[in-house]
Amino acid sequence: MSKKQFLVDTGSDFCVFPCSFLSPRKPDPNLHLKAAINSTIKTYGFLTLPLDLGLRRHFSWRFVIADVPLPITGSEFLAQFGLLLDCKHKLLLDIITSLSVREDNLRVILC
Repeated sequence: MSKKQFLVDTGSDFCVFPCSFLSPRKPDPNLHLKAAINSTIKTYGFLTLPLDLGLRRHFSWRFVIADVPLPITGSEFLAQFGLLLDCKHKLLLDIITSLSVREDNLRVILC
């Protein structure tokens, strides 16, 4: 088990996991990602990860492996699992369990 800090990006359509956290892989020439500044991000395929967000239920999601510094959780992950961001109070809210986690306490556990 390993705790990682994830960036939550509601503007991102994909969940992305850093290639530097994994053993070396060959680039995937068929998968293309663009950064907000329109630069190309190298990708290395997909990886399904089980996640524990501290909300008393586990989540599993398919991540694009890419050349990024931090794992990024996109809007489709939040929508799929009924998770809401409260930016004012810096909370991640789970509408299924009615539990929440403060941003400063949120570390994703890779199961």
